[in-house]
Formats: sequence, C-alpha cells, structure tokens
Amino acid sequence: MAASVAAWLLMQHLHRADAERKAAAAARAADPAPRYLAALAGQQASMATDRSAFVKATQQIFGYRTWIRPEGYRRALLKLLRPFPSGQFQIRDVQTNYSVDYAGLRIAVCWVLVGDYDGQADFGPLTGQRTDLLGVSQFLVQNGKIMRETRIYDEIALRAQINAGRGDGDEPVPFANIY
Repeated sequence: MAASVAAWLLMQHLHRADAERKAAAAARAADPAPRYLAALAGQQASMATDRSAFVKATQQIFGYRTWIRPEGYRRALLKLLRPFPSGQFQIRDVQTNYSVDYAGLRIAVCWVLVGDYDGQADFGPLTGQRTDLLGVSQFLVQNGKIMRETRIYDEIALRAQINAGRGDGDEPVPFANIY
C-alpha cells in the first residue's frame, strides 16, 4: 500500500516536473546562451564545493568508497544485503525535487532494511536475530536514468543490535546521564 502511494506520488511529481521542464525550455528559447552559461558556471562551482566537502567528510568517517557503473552499484548493494538474506526494504518516506539548477530530478528515500542476521558474518558471529537498519538514499535522475545514488545508513546502531543479540557481553550498564 505504502509503495503504491509512493509510486503514485512519484508519478505525479514526474508529470509536474515534465511540465516545469517544458516551461523552462520555452523560457530559455528566447535567449538561452547567457542564462545557460551563468547557470552552468554557478552549478559547477556549487557542485565542486559540495562534492569536495562530501568527499572529505566521507574519507574521515567511512574511508573512501566509490562505486561506478551498474556492476559496481550492484556489488555494493549486494554487499549491504548479504548478511541479511531474508531482509526486506520498507519505504518510510519519499521526497522529490526537480530543478535545472541542481542537475535534474532528485529523489530522497528514507528506508528501513528489516532482516535476520543469518547470512554472511560481516559483523561478527551470526545471531539469527532480527535487525532494523535505518537509511536514506538520494538519487539523481537525468533523462529517465539514475545517474547517482548517495546511500547513508546507521552502521553503528546495526552493530549495537547485533552485539546485543549475541548475549556474550557483560551485564547491561544502567543508564547514566553524563551531562
């Protein structure tokens, strides 16, 4: 039900984005060169700044990981799923935005991967316990194709769930407010 509502919302946005795209094309037809060059220069500067900040933060937090081409993307997604072979994605929210200034259609999806930790032991010994992995993906769509996905998920919370399900730790520590 939620997926069909999300699909309907996406289609509505795509129709609206198509109409906006046509209106923008008609406006550019009058004198496209100056506006196009100005928008392109601003977009390139903005994207360079955004990308360098993102790459620097990614290197500091996660180590540098980049996947290109469909095969690399497929391998990265399967690597996420292999500890949870029975896992299923639940879509929690979908937001879209179309803007020529930001390279096209952007789709943000908030998701939860729910599954049992009984696949490949990427996070220590298998527990068979249910885990919930909260994540967000942002897709850049151009000409009907996904050009890029940025995927962020809470691996620390995932490891905490797996370690808690293992039952090999000390007694639980009582909550203490450190502030």
